[in-house]
Amino acid sequence: EKLKKANRLYAFISHINKTITHVRDEQKLFNDACRIAHDYGNFKIAWIGKTNIGKKEINLVDQYGIDAISLPKFANAPYEKNGPQDYAISKGKTYICNDIEKDLKVIKWRDFALKNQICSCAVLPLKKAGIIIGTFNLYSTELNFFDATEIKMLEEVAADITFGIDLIEKEKKQKETEELIVENEKRFRALIEHSADMVTISAPDGTLHYGS
Repeated sequence: EKLKKANRLYAFISHINKTITHVRDEQKLFNDACRIAHDYGNFKIAWIGKTNIGKKEINLVDQYGIDAISLPKFANAPYEKNGPQDYAISKGKTYICNDIEKDLKVIKWRDFALKNQICSCAVLPLKKAGIIIGTFNLYSTELNFFDATEIKMLEEVAADITFGIDLIEKEKKQKETEELIVENEKRFRALIEHSADMVTISAPDGTLHYGS
């Protein structure tokens, strides 16, 4: 059982990392992470939500396993102080529940859990540029699903997803900067080429680089 669990976790991490190496879109990254959590992590439900800290709400941005009837519950869902989402978002730490039926902090979601035969859950914070922007939520039908090894490896997965988010954001900003440089170059050329004055650009030694 331990070997099967280890293999499952390594397959989960491996496929997440493969996704990060070729996905260049944040939404696609979230979609793949939820699908991989279900297919390789053995989680019945996986969803990612982004936070609105001012309103104490979390909004689902992607998921795998939530039925259509329940989906509206995850749109701009309020979260209570000291609840699972608040714990992960405010403390930046993983929230673990290995027996949902007995955990008072998830009482509002108990009916949903019972309906979907969910016994254990994990809420992992996700960051962008060092700031928590949301959570990665994993639900299992097994009681006491999360042990110390499982938690450690899931935190590695969350860190990898955070790395992927930062990588996508960095490439996005780099592309925007390159486009701005090209636009500024066009504007500069248009300005000097339509000027009534002659404009030259030369090096300190007199080498001419540009003449309008």
